[in-house]
Amino acid sequence: MERLKTKKRISKIIFGLTFLALLFYCQKSSAETGAYFSIGPVGLVQMGQGNRNFNAAPGVQFGGGYDWEKVGIRVRFLIGALEDVIPSGGVDSSVEFVNFGIDLKLYILDFVGYPEMPFRPYLVGGIGAYFLTEGSVNDNDNASGGGIVFGFGVDYRIWEYISIGLENDFHIIGLIEDTPEGHNGFSLFYYTVIGVVTLHF
Repeated sequence: MERLKTKKRISKIIFGLTFLALLFYCQKSSAETGAYFSIGPVGLVQMGQGNRNFNAAPGVQFGGGYDWEKVGIRVRFLIGALEDVIPSGGVDSSVEFVNFGIDLKLYILDFVGYPEMPFRPYLVGGIGAYFLTEGSVNDNDNASGGGIVFGFGVDYRIWEYISIGLENDFHIIGLIEDTPEGHNGFSLFYYTVIGVVTLHF
């Protein structure tokens, strides 16, 4: 019985080492260029709220772009849920947070002369349009505006056509909502953590 357990452990170790060896063997050079599509879950963390109180909730981000040796351009679409803390009491958890934007990515190691590393860290910055939906409670949550995003991340090419990564972004947003009294402007500040799976073409 003990011998059988030992054999199973050895088999698992051999399988794990073989899998890791295949990942390193099959990886594509990070300096290669081309188009890509990416998707991944998003965690939103509220950094500041201006004059509004929203609790952030999970979402998803997807988009596509094109990478050159040192820079890349990306179009992204993010949708997440927000919980609106209503001043009179209660929470409206059906408010949607939507962002459409264009980003520029700068690949750090390619600039300093290490383009062949399997890990590819980068800086990102961009602009975008932001929208809030009304939700189930009619309290003038419907708003739109613009903002900027900046952050950093890292990609790891596990295969010729697939990479995985993690990105951290900071969003500075200005929104305008329509109220019975007229237009009302307010600001939101969010930090997002994104797990990314990318398909390269």
